[in-house]
This record gives sequence, C-alpha cells and structure tokens, in this order.
Amino acid sequence: MCKDLVEYIICAKDLGYEYIYLTTNGVLAMLDRCVDLITAGLNSIKFSVNAATRETYLSVHGRDDFNTVVQNITALKKYKVAHGIELPMFISFVRNELNKDDIPQLYEKFGALVDEIYIYPCLNQGGRMHTLIDSGIIKKKDFFPGSTAPCEICFNTLHITCEGYLNACCADVDGYLSAVDLYECSLYDAWNSEVMMRLRRRHLQNELKGLLCYNCVNNTEEPFFPLNEKLMSECMQ
Repeated sequence: MCKDLVEYIICAKDLGYEYIYLTTNGVLAMLDRCVDLITAGLNSIKFSVNAATRETYLSVHGRDDFNTVVQNITALKKYKVAHGIELPMFISFVRNELNKDDIPQLYEKFGALVDEIYIYPCLNQGGRMHTLIDSGIIKKKDFFPGSTAPCEICFNTLHITCEGYLNACCADVDGYLSAVDLYECSLYDAWNSEVMMRLRRRHLQNELKGLLCYNCVNNTEEPFFPLNEKLMSECMQ
C-alpha cells in the first residue's frame, strides 16, 4: 500500500542498514513491484498467509484474495529461479480454530515455493482478543499464558509510527504507547528518555495498571491511558 517503499529501502541502505526485510499479506505483491524492491536492496520477504484453501482464507482474512496471493508468491519464486536471485522467501501462519486443519495442506501448497514456513500460536495483542475467544476462534486454554511482564519489546525493539513518534509496542494501533516525538529529539535521546525509562521500570516491577500493557499481560479490558497525552491527541486527529 505504501507508494514509497522503494525510496525507503534505498534510503535505509544508504544509511548503512545491512538487512532489510518486508512482511506482507501478498495481495499487492505483484511481480513488477517485487522486482523494484529487490533492485532497491530488499534482502528477504515474508508472506502472512493464514490458510491453505480459498475458503479458509476468506474466513480468516475476511477477503477472497487467496488465489491472488498464491499467484504472486509463485511468480516471485519463478523469477528468483530464472534470474538466480538470492532472496529468502518465508510464510508465516498464525494457528487458530478456523485454520488449524489447513497446516498439512499449507506445506503441500507452499513448501516448494518458499524457504521456510513458520507456524505461530495466536497470541494476545494489547488485550484486545476477547471477541476471538468469545466467538470460539481461539480456545482460552491455548491462549494463556500469553504475554508476560516484563515484556521484552520495550527493551529491545524500536517502533516508529507514521507520524514520526517513538512507540513502545507494535501492537498499539491507536497511539496509546507513543512516547516521544522524533521531530523534537534524536532517536537515541528518545529511546533513553524519561518516559521510556519509566515504562521499563513499571514492566520490571509489574506495575502496569492504567497502561495498555496491563490488558495485554492479563487479558483484561481495564481502562488505560496514553503514555503521552499530547501525542495521543495528535494521533487521533
């Protein structure tokens, strides 16, 4: 969906990033687009495919795009082979009650097309998975223990939002864990800022009440508040 991916990859390479990968559902990964990304310096690509049949794909992804995804992955594989290109290709599959029986077919259909297939359990995402449990898509016994405190993400992974904010978590889609405006300070200073240090201390002490993190760890729906009120209000505009 991002029209500037090629420019982003070129910029990242110029800045010295040695390994650049892309995760995509594959619907828009047409061959000509992938070739442009490879030429720009893409090192690997992972396709998020949570089904092995058209019917299951529709039920899990909510769109009838399975055949398009298969065609795009197949076309890229053929291009790699024809041009002798070293581009690792992967598939990730999140297991749940709707698609768990598709796993053998997944290997049959994609095993020869990609370098590795990763099967993941369906884990909590910011404490917002109750509807999936209530609808039977995830069994509660398979869901826990889920996340734990301290969560390693706020200690070892950078997340930068489209607004240019340092955010503490990839599962925060609404800006509640946006911490620092990177237009106002360096990435180094933002990572070591008081707001991020305070968040990490709360994780180490398991004192997460009032944060989105609390619901993620405990699978609850308690009220929570943003790390940075100013950035949250700007995200919601």
